[in-house]
Amino acid sequence: MSCTKRFYYDAAFSLIQKQYNLKLNPYLLDTAKHLLYMFCGELPGFRPATDENLMPLRLLQDSIVNVYRLEGYFPTIMEPAHFNHQVDASIYYSIKYPSVVDFTPPSSEERTLAALRKIAHMTKKLLYALAQPDCLLLGTHFALAAQKMKVDYYHNQVDNQNTVKLSVKLGESDVDERFKFLSTGVEVMRNVTIATDTPFMRGCIKISSCNAESV
Repeated sequence: MSCTKRFYYDAAFSLIQKQYNLKLNPYLLDTAKHLLYMFCGELPGFRPATDENLMPLRLLQDSIVNVYRLEGYFPTIMEPAHFNHQVDASIYYSIKYPSVVDFTPPSSEERTLAALRKIAHMTKKLLYALAQPDCLLLGTHFALAAQKMKVDYYHNQVDNQNTVKLSVKLGESDVDERFKFLSTGVEVMRNVTIATDTPFMRGCIKISSCNAESV
């Protein structure tokens, strides 16, 4: 992304923040904006690795299973990836491993579940603002995000406000088969599951498009 384009986008987001009185702390706003940049393909998120384009995946998975003796779980490895609207394969972000470009450290230690709820609220507000006919970003791919962006939030604790899903859903109803990928020659025992209780999954955000069935 060019510096000029980034400056224009940030200026527009600042006006939206002022217009809609978005007063959540800067860390949460930075994260919500980052999710939008991810959906628009401007910044990478993460996906489960299924090939050796970025790493010796077979060697790593074999080592995890046979050297480090991982038991009960698939040896999933996450890798950076941009969202591809043509393929529409979901990408992920985790607030436990922040990769926000304009990272503003949180002013206080906030529980992950509460932070996910606030990020969900902030993202919903931004998408609403982007959908308005007087929005400065009308006609850009950010306006497209207002129509097509789908965001799901996951944590390993129950959310009594029903904003955040249980992370076990990623291994059940919301399953992404890439989390179960095994390289040729790598074998695991029966009844293994996706490792949904890892730090990455305890603050996981899934980005996909609502106009197609994502994987």
